[in-house]
This record gives sequence, C-alpha cells and structure tokens, in this order.
Amino acid sequence: MAASIGLLATSPAKAYDTPTAIANLADDMAACAAYYTIVSTVSEESGRTDSKWKAAAKASKTSALHAMQMLEVLMEGQPPEYARSKLLLHTQIESKALANEGFDGLLFQYSDMCKSLMEDPDSRMHYWLEKK
Repeated sequence: MAASIGLLATSPAKAYDTPTAIANLADDMAACAAYYTIVSTVSEESGRTDSKWKAAAKASKTSALHAMQMLEVLMEGQPPEYARSKLLLHTQIESKALANEGFDGLLFQYSDMCKSLMEDPDSRMHYWLEKK
C-alpha cells in the first residue's frame, strides 16, 4: 500500500483536459461577473457624483455584462441554471468578502485577475490548459 502511494506522489503531473479547463475558465468568468456587478452596485450607491466615479461605475457594469455573456458562451450546452448557479455562488462569496474585508479587500482579491481575464480570455484558457 505504501509503495502505491509513493508511485502516485512521484508520477508526473498532467495538464488539465479541455473540459476541465473550460469549467475552470467559466468559474473565473462567473467570479468576475459577480465582482464587476458588486463594484458597479457599490459605486452607484456611494452617492458620489464626480465624473471619474460615475465612469468607473459604468465601466464596471459594462464589464459585468460582458463577463456574463462570455459565461453563457462557455456554458453552451449546459442547462441555463448551471451558469446562473455559478454566478449566484460567486456573488454570495464576494458579498461576504465585501462585508468582512471591505471594498479594498474585494479589489485586492479580484481586480487584477478580472482585468486580465476581460482583456485576454485566451491567456486564461491557456493557463488552465497548462495547469498541473
């Protein structure tokens, strides 16, 4: 038994297969859709009226919609409830993070990954295909 565990531990790691990589990319996309939705909502409800703040709220809303559209494409062939449940789960997780860590904590956790994902989703797919 111990010998077989040793064999598992020394086996070379394999990259994720395409369906797993797509599922992980869809999960990232759901996280970003939830993140941008929360950022947009917080921005709009802040009461700030300066043009930079309003532009940031509008850009976040646009990014949220784009992420949701990309999530739908990734989930093609799956029941629509599957994409909605991913989005709902991430909205709950990120809302809890917002409550516990504040707006800065949420930005720290998601902003870079979501910005990169929205700018170049192919790179993120490549990341998941190469992940071991």
